[in-house]
Amino acid sequence: MNIIKSALLCSAATLAIASANAADLPSKKSPANAFTQMGIDAFVSAGFGYSWAGANVDGESVGSMNGVNFETRATFAAPLTGAIGIQADGEFVRNSNRLGDMFDRVEQTGSLAGHVFARNNTGLLGVIAQGNSTTENVAFENTQHRRYFLGAEGQYFLGKTTIYGQAAYQNLSYGSGIINLPIELSFGGMNLSAQVRHFMEPNWMAALKVDYQNLTGDGLILSAVKQTAWRVGARTEYRLDASPISVYGDLSHAWNNVSFDGSYKENETRAMAGIKLNFGTSTLFERDRSGASLEPIRPSRLIGLGGLGLL
Repeated sequence: MNIIKSALLCSAATLAIASANAADLPSKKSPANAFTQMGIDAFVSAGFGYSWAGANVDGESVGSMNGVNFETRATFAAPLTGAIGIQADGEFVRNSNRLGDMFDRVEQTGSLAGHVFARNNTGLLGVIAQGNSTTENVAFENTQHRRYFLGAEGQYFLGKTTIYGQAAYQNLSYGSGIINLPIELSFGGMNLSAQVRHFMEPNWMAALKVDYQNLTGDGLILSAVKQTAWRVGARTEYRLDASPISVYGDLSHAWNNVSFDGSYKENETRAMAGIKLNFGTSTLFERDRSGASLEPIRPSRLIGLGGLGLL
């Protein structure tokens, strides 16, 4: 937790210092006024990282669950007519964890998201639809589940700062084969996300983000399973001047709590670093105000065995 608190305090201090300097005279390193003319914008990115996780069942630890993470994303945005635009995101995430001294676990998720929105120099309003497909292999359990999201999102531009929110309904279809025993379960709930981005320079951005998720459904034997999850994070991105290349770093901490007849809790701290190849807009600030500025939904994942009440 100390590393999380330190990262969040550093990010908050950076934002405060940058805000205090907002009244400085414009320079070539200061973001210009909001862009309103949208053009075609796109990027591809790849990142690697490591996660530290642990879990307990009814207060008893089930051990550490550390592992390696990989992510890649391709995003494209274009105008339709007037202030109306579209954006599409394709993402692949692979997580590999060691569950204590017992099992190796590999989880792979592919997702596609589509956004339709209206944007002007004040902000953005839009809708998002997304589908995720996940396969998970661990010891004697093989699972495959799908998530579908439908929701709304919006951005408000405040000088060098952008406030961004998403709210979406989620449906999770969970299929598992434990020792060749087929299991099909269904869960529903909400995903909420809030983010504040600040641009110290046109090509340097820092952001703070909070995500919340809840899911409710019937378990295999238990009548009701409920999950709540929180995630807080800090992110920074820097684009090299006169270059299509940018680099980013991401630090997050998540808490999952699943209740049934008992209680399953886990937490994960994750650090990621990556590189991005940009097309279209010439700065990160220009992208934020007139390009591919929206995010796909990243739901909280359950790391340990039996995380959905199947222990």
